[in-house]
Amino acid sequence: MHPIKKTLLLVSLIFSMTPVMAERTQQTCLKEHAKDCIVTIVPPDLSGVTLASCNTPVLETYVLQNNSPFMVEIGAPEIIDITPPSANITLSSTTCGSTLAANASCNIVVSFSLCALGDYSATLEDPISSRPGYVTSAISLTLTPPAVGASYDASGNNDLTLSYTSSMDGDLWTLYAGAPTPLPTPATPATQKQGHLFGAFCVGPNCVAVGESFQEPAYTNLLPLAYTSTDGGNTWALTPAFTTDAQGQGLLQSVACVDLNCASVGLSTTGNFTNLKPLGYISTNGGVTWSLPRSFSPSLPANTQAQLFSVDCVVTTCTTVGSFYNTAASAPVIPTAPLGYVSTDSGNTWSSTGVTFDASTPTNTFLNSVSCVGTTCTAVGGYFNNSNLNQPYSFYSTNSGSTWTASPITSASGQAQEALFAVDCVGTDCVAAGASFDSNGDSQLPLVYTSDDYGQTWTIASLPALLDYQIQAGLDGVTCVGSNTCIAVGNYYDSLGNIYPLAYTSQDQGSSWTLSLPIPPVSASQPQGQFFGIAGS
Repeated sequence: MHPIKKTLLLVSLIFSMTPVMAERTQQTCLKEHAKDCIVTIVPPDLSGVTLASCNTPVLETYVLQNNSPFMVEIGAPEIIDITPPSANITLSSTTCGSTLAANASCNIVVSFSLCALGDYSATLEDPISSRPGYVTSAISLTLTPPAVGASYDASGNNDLTLSYTSSMDGDLWTLYAGAPTPLPTPATPATQKQGHLFGAFCVGPNCVAVGESFQEPAYTNLLPLAYTSTDGGNTWALTPAFTTDAQGQGLLQSVACVDLNCASVGLSTTGNFTNLKPLGYISTNGGVTWSLPRSFSPSLPANTQAQLFSVDCVVTTCTTVGSFYNTAASAPVIPTAPLGYVSTDSGNTWSSTGVTFDASTPTNTFLNSVSCVGTTCTAVGGYFNNSNLNQPYSFYSTNSGSTWTASPITSASGQAQEALFAVDCVGTDCVAAGASFDSNGDSQLPLVYTSDDYGQTWTIASLPALLDYQIQAGLDGVTCVGSNTCIAVGNYYDSLGNIYPLAYTSQDQGSSWTLSLPIPPVSASQPQGQFFGIAGS
């Protein structure tokens, strides 16, 4: 027999934790002479594969095909070069023996059993022992999270909760499997028929989404709302109704989980967004049920209201940020200051004792989002300058948010106003997303800044131009998975004032971005919509 050269078959298996798309590349053994055999590894068609639950194995079959008129001797298949080494990608079984007959094939079953969002790679190797060289298949996987928000009818009303899942690293978006039926809303009271989802979090394919429900047709009786998913947002289950605090109404804006322990934060109100107070809940079963509202101490100063916009947790330490307002002041500018709390028991109790912000913090500063890596946290938002124009701002902390140091951002979009609504960090790299505006609050454009030092310094990122029909746009959520992939979501307006979901993807940790494919509407009756957030991990 004649020697063959090494053959490499590249297969991209992009896991969205709902439909998993596969790109197949045909490859054959290179020929030295006309009678050389053709041996290939054919990857599976992974369309529609779902991850049932965290660490529940998904088995996929690769076919080793001998397309020659000769029998070939083969060795035992192996899974090698796994990155990261802890990734649970293993050889499950094989029908391949020591030889493979002419024009025959055998199966190699690979088990994928993963929890964390991120990038994974491995090599399926089978030595062709009757000749030098190998037939190999390089396996690359990216698990990406769902995005959440709301859909609207043609008039921009009838607000319904919304969720999409993504594949192709966030370029292709698919409505959750229950569409066009909206996500279930509470049955009690019967008028609680509308809602929004503001934040989500996933531990592998197990996800939690939070927001608010309210009565129709008026925007009244705000109640906290949450859903859980065990398949990465492909389907959702409504959690039981929340027990409200003494104020009777409230909503949730963010959630973070470590294993099955979840903390969620937002605001409570007596109605009509009056007397705002911080609101928090915890879950010890992955968001299936939620405990009574958590307490925040010490109490806020007199004549102030407050709300929490974001939470992140590392092990049992959780950090939350928001803003409080001096209600005794008169319009048009009500003094606003950043607010932060820290919990060391997974959100069961919260304290602002010792939580301080840099003395150089401008008046009227607010915080919208926080992300923590270990004990280092980054928070972003904005402030109103002396001309009452919104400017970007950020802080970083090296002690989980007990104290904060200001890290001002020099506005670089060329527009008069900028604000940041979301941040996510992986290692030392952070990506912050938001919008820029002109001095009148118009000409809204998407905005992204990046940092390689936990948010101590920031650089504006380049975004591709909007399409012709996308008149204005902004970003409300961002998440980075693995070492390079980031996804930012929000909305855009067309020339008629209709609003639609928008997404960008990056493969270089936010330095450059690609505008995602158009996102399909929920249904003919709910053609409009927007993303308020995308699940972190």
